Amino acid sequence: MNWNLCLLMVSFPISRVHVGFVEDCLNLSRSLTYMRTFSRCILFMFPTSFGIVAMAESVLYSDLHFSSPVVSDFNLMYHIFSFISSPQDRLSASLVCHLWNKVMITRTQYLVIKSRSLCSLLMRFSCIKELDASRCCDEITDSDLILASPFLHGIQTLLIGHPDSPQKKISNVGLRNAASYCSFLHKIVLSSLENISDDAIVDITKGCPCLRVVSLEDCLNLGDASLKAICKLNNMQEITLKGKFGFTSEGLGIIGGDCPSLLKVCLEFCSLEVGYALKSISTGCPLIQELSLKARTMDLWCMAKCSTLTCLRVEMGATSAPIDLDEMVIAVVEANKNIKELVFRSQYEHPKEATIVRVIQRCQKLEKLHINAIGLTGLALHGLMDCRSLKSLALDSGKGFQDIEFQRLMECSHMLEFLDLRRCISLSRDGFCSIAFCKNLQALNLSFTNVDDF
Repeated sequence: MNWNLCLLMVSFPISRVHVGFVEDCLNLSRSLTYMRTFSRCILFMFPTSFGIVAMAESVLYSDLHFSSPVVSDFNLMYHIFSFISSPQDRLSASLVCHLWNKVMITRTQYLVIKSRSLCSLLMRFSCIKELDASRCCDEITDSDLILASPFLHGIQTLLIGHPDSPQKKISNVGLRNAASYCSFLHKIVLSSLENISDDAIVDITKGCPCLRVVSLEDCLNLGDASLKAICKLNNMQEITLKGKFGFTSEGLGIIGGDCPSLLKVCLEFCSLEVGYALKSISTGCPLIQELSLKARTMDLWCMAKCSTLTCLRVEMGATSAPIDLDEMVIAVVEANKNIKELVFRSQYEHPKEATIVRVIQRCQKLEKLHINAIGLTGLALHGLMDCRSLKSLALDSGKGFQDIEFQRLMECSHMLEFLDLRRCISLSRDGFCSIAFCKNLQALNLSFTNVDDF
């Protein structure tokens, strides 16, 4: 046997520098793995009183069999591998030896399926807690789910289907069989499953008593019976319903009436009215914190009965918007002064500037504000200067504020991370240059503006 020992040991203060060293060691492992003479590379990292000590060892040998690892302490290796985050690095490390492969499999708790090899992957990655089958390029069938079901016993989060690729080969049989093994399931996301009915949802809720997050999108055959089954769960905290269903407007009223533990609700419909749902939520969900609504019409007056909202997202269509929009928004904000996130978009009518100013004055903890800024002037921007916690700001179609007013706002927005100024045609070169004051900015949208290549 041909042994070629290479030992590398480096110590330095904790900083970003050690990340580069780890990457170099992983590149060494990756390159040695694919050499004609098989290799094994071991990386040691452990904290000391003066920094991080990293050590890499490479052993080359012509034998094709794995030798016994130098470090056989599984717990130590498990901790060392917590420093590896890149999927490619994880794959390279898993090819080094049996121990490394075992550690990587044990550490893998999130698995994305992109083909129908569901069963074989679950057999290998037996410790996963989150299974994402929403990105699968091929249509998953009932038989795929049935074969994979015995390996789903530890799953806590399950995602099946995608809005852009309907799963027409999954029915009640496959979904019911898979859910029967997921007794610890906490979250389920089902999208574009056209062939599942209320019976499947009823069986899922009976077999998964720990379920507390449910997200459904474009499941055409689901009706009010599904809502009743979901709302009977004692620990239900989040409900998301998007797209087309067989629900009735009256049936949506079940949501608030039977779910006192709800913290988050998202309702997005093209034709359904959400009035019954809002009334039941305002009276039956004393802990509600996040509310996202997208519908043709809605009456938010009832939400003034709540006092626990921290996030309100509203998008209304172009028909039959309420005439008293400003009074309605003010009433909700007055009752929920701890709002940190406010997103309000309407195709029919926009809140007046006085309303926006009052919202800003009442919501001192505001971190995110996304609004149509068509009628806003420098008065609203002056009010935003007092929002010291503001991290995300969208002023769509702003036409009434000038460069000097926008510049003063940018000078005060030290925590701003996201800025959307699409269609803000009133700003010139000087106004856009003031964005440089936002040192923490991570995302910027200047589409359809007068910005040039300065």
